[in-house]
Amino acid sequence: MRSRFIVVALLGLVGAFLFVDGTNALVTGSYFEADGEVDRWLEIFAQMPLAPDGITLKILHVVAGTMAMLAAFTIAAGWGAVAWWLGVTASLLVLWFLPWGTLAGAVSILVLSLPGPRLAILGR
Repeated sequence: MRSRFIVVALLGLVGAFLFVDGTNALVTGSYFEADGEVDRWLEIFAQMPLAPDGITLKILHVVAGTMAMLAAFTIAAGWGAVAWWLGVTASLLVLWFLPWGTLAGAVSILVLSLPGPRLAILGR
């Protein structure tokens, strides 16, 4: 039960932030900044063909956030195998968001892959 709460809290918080940050970027054109600096994840995308300030990445923010919140909801609601698969998929999807998404995604994947929590979420 505690493991379910950990995954729901991590995916829910990271998902909510990604959704709000992505929506803010779509509306205003810029992401939230801490101390005048945008997060480290932008450095990853600056080296790829995806433009860090492009619409594709902003939509990815919103989609990843929505998926993580949906996964948190389905796990909390006890939807069994659907919840487990959504949880794993959302955890993989938020790994790129350094450092908090990486931490939340890695911990969620670890917890979801442990036999006890996995069986509890799957309803067995």
